[in-house]
Amino acid sequence: MVAIRPHRPRVLRTGFTLVELLVVIAIIGILSTIVLVSLNIARNKGIMASMQTNLHTLQIEAEIYYANNGNSYGTTAAGTTTANCASAMFSADSAIASALQEARQTGAAVSCGAQGRYYSVSASGSAGTWCVNNDGLATTTPGC
Repeated sequence: MVAIRPHRPRVLRTGFTLVELLVVIAIIGILSTIVLVSLNIARNKGIMASMQTNLHTLQIEAEIYYANNGNSYGTTAAGTTTANCASAMFSADSAIASALQEARQTGAAVSCGAQGRYYSVSASGSAGTWCVNNDGLATTTPGC
């Protein structure tokens, strides 16, 4: 004789298993990390572009200052320092002072130096370093 098993109703599973949920959460975490890293890189490039623009403006204004002030950029204390940014052409000309202030607003430490026919300005921040001087040089090398 054959044994008859009682009929069990089939239970329909709805929802997701714990493993499926964990896999989805891990994928979302990885994708969000990639996006955040990309955004940080783009932000740093934007800061660097802003710093370059401000220092390029300073170069143009310095040439105007030079022509209007007896072919001299003025004289600061020896060396290129942060304190020198408050003397000579760096404070005498409002456009130059404004460009320096805007460069500082990017979070950069700005150093300046001028000796008669020569000047140098360097801005260093989290995005990198940018340097300009009287030769028209604009470079990422500090202390140009």
